[in-house]
Amino acid sequence: MSAEEIAVEWWWQWDDKKSAEWNTYEFNKALELHKWCWRRWEEMHNASCCVVERVRDKYVMPRVREFLAALDVHRGGHG
Repeated sequence: MSAEEIAVEWWWQWDDKKSAEWNTYEFNKALELHKWCWRRWEEMHNASCCVVERVRDKYVMPRVREFLAALDVHRGGHG
């Protein structure tokens, strides 16, 4: 897959009909798959010892921030 194809594979979004716990569980599943795909992509294209850190910082942390923002909205913006 190309970087663009991996990026559009991100399918998780907050489900207002479900609990915060359920959303966290589903987010975790999506994040694990997302991390694995990016790590494989980075290894195939860069083969660097910094793959884990780069994947975390460049591709995964934005998804974590997205989740935390959704959780904050779910809680009424009170953090």
